[in-house]
Amino acid sequence: MNGKRMPSDAPEMKAMLTYMQWLSQWVPVGTKIEGQELKKIDFISRVADPKKGKAIYMDKCAFVIKKMA
Repeated sequence: MNGKRMPSDAPEMKAMLTYMQWLSQWVPVGTKIEGQELKKIDFISRVADPKKGKAIYMDKCAFVIKKMA
């Protein structure tokens, strides 16, 4: 994956789809499951600050990305 679309016939894609089908096998079609919806977020009314964003990314996210690489 790594930000790139996986081919629909890739073994990894087939494995993920099979797992999702297995997870949902006892859930009737159309059933609402707690937590499945996207939460509404408020948009900020100010301009984003790239420097602050970079600092937050480096503090909260970068170490995970490095571990996964």
